[in-house]
Amino acid sequence: MGFPFSDHKENFRSPALHPLPPLNALRAFETAARTGGFAAAGRELGVTSAAVSQQVRALEAQLGKALFVRRGNRLTLTDAGLSLYPRLGEAFALLSEIAAAVRLGPARRGLVVSVAPSMMVWLLPRLAAHRAAGHGGRIELRAEDDPVAFGREGADLRLTYDGAHYGEFRVEPLFHDRAVPVVSPALWQPGDDRAGPLSALPDERFVHTDWGRHYASHPTWAAWMARAGLARSPDPARGVQVSWSAHAALAAEAGLGAALVPLSVAGPALAAGRLVSPSPVALPLERPHVAVYPRALARRADLAALLAALRQG
Repeated sequence: MGFPFSDHKENFRSPALHPLPPLNALRAFETAARTGGFAAAGRELGVTSAAVSQQVRALEAQLGKALFVRRGNRLTLTDAGLSLYPRLGEAFALLSEIAAAVRLGPARRGLVVSVAPSMMVWLLPRLAAHRAAGHGGRIELRAEDDPVAFGREGADLRLTYDGAHYGEFRVEPLFHDRAVPVVSPALWQPGDDRAGPLSALPDERFVHTDWGRHYASHPTWAAWMARAGLARSPDPARGVQVSWSAHAALAAEAGLGAALVPLSVAGPALAAGRLVSPSPVALPLERPHVAVYPRALARRADLAALLAALRQG
């Protein structure tokens, strides 16, 4: 049932606030900062780059601060821009959450969890235990490479390796992993390694993982061989290369060769005997696997409950 606003105005009193800049100007700045340019922001917002630039200049005039350093078509956030951008992104994410809750009510979109593909092996049993413990509600899982977007149609929670892409969000370490060599038991037997681990395996029988141009800290056979005290370094150009650790484990299971795979990925197959490890030497990963989320969502009940479950294991 509706009610006259005038009858309840006392409930809405708040301290005096500074005048808010126009929402369009704030949106133009946030989009330009996130996409890296006025042209990209214009494409996302459905306006011209000149219109975005004009809105940003109006915002700078109202704030009395330069938000970007402009060098040709390149934009760099100033100190003032760096201070405003992350908080503004969180504010828009929160507004989106509020609007979704009002618009959809109990049928809201649920919790959107974006997962680095190779972390899905680690996540799924923990998610199953979380649901079995009585935590319902809709959860949408998205397997995606970094970086991902938050808010609106993006993620509420990101699970990935390292948090370098997400400095403006809350980044919480979950666990540190280590990579181990794995191979199909049909391809390798302990007696094969008279001169050391995997000594009899030709270079063509090694599976190499490259996580892409955003990462330089993924495990390599050269690093593992050095840690194991071996002079050998298999040539990546002669082996099989994959982009996800989960696919490296599957390649090893299929008999394509030996792969260097994080334990969080290889653990189930090792426990089931589908893979074996020819050496106890493990290569620690340089950075932790993390949970990333907007600070504005920290008190969201379903997100907080899932994070609590993930921290435990």
